[in-house]
Amino acid sequence: MSLWTTAAARPDITALVAGNERVRFGELAARTNRIAHGLRAAGCEPGDVVALLLGNGAPLLEHYLAATQIGLYVTPINHHLTAPEAAYLLGDARARVLVTEPRYADVASAA
Repeated sequence: MSLWTTAAARPDITALVAGNERVRFGELAARTNRIAHGLRAAGCEPGDVVALLLGNGAPLLEHYLAATQIGLYVTPINHHLTAPEAAYLLGDARARVLVTEPRYADVASAA
């Protein structure tokens, strides 16, 4: 059963628990769609690569699902890496977009 099928049939059941946050299937589908639209607006097209420099939690899964929903490849970048290591992965993957969060902004900017 897919995210979309479950979200349509049972939007109020819990899809994931990340720390103290519970995300229901309906919320997960809505967040995923918003992110997918944002990735398209950023110029991403099917076959492009999006790099994710995110911590463990709901945003990582949401961005992964959004990227794969619109036909993108995903390159996860471990948030423990240094800027040169992250830069290597970004270049090697030829990522069109890097998605990160404020706490990793220094590494992302340097990479």
